[in-house]
Amino acid sequence: MAKRKQDLYESLDVDTVDTPAAKQVSAFCIYIMRSKKDGRLYIGSGVNADECVKRHNFGDYRATNGQRPWKLIYHEGFATKPEAVKREWFLKSNEGKVFVDSLHIK
Repeated sequence: MAKRKQDLYESLDVDTVDTPAAKQVSAFCIYIMRSKKDGRLYIGSGVNADECVKRHNFGDYRATNGQRPWKLIYHEGFATKPEAVKREWFLKSNEGKVFVDSLHIK
């Protein structure tokens, strides 16, 4: 990774929420971010929640470019990618949105 890009990643403000699942050693995760610009939520999955948020904030993902900067507000860890993707899809469903709302995360 280029030095300039690495410096930007390290300077970004990223807070995490420790959940029991996230404290386990996990290879994959789901994460919820809130836009500091307009308050929108974004749900995604990946290998490392902090790195994913940094990449979203750097502009690596076209879908979230217009709402930067993002703040990590919740994440969960999973042993396998299919488990993480299944949870991501659930959280994006109507039932999952009710769960996300019940978290009362700001």
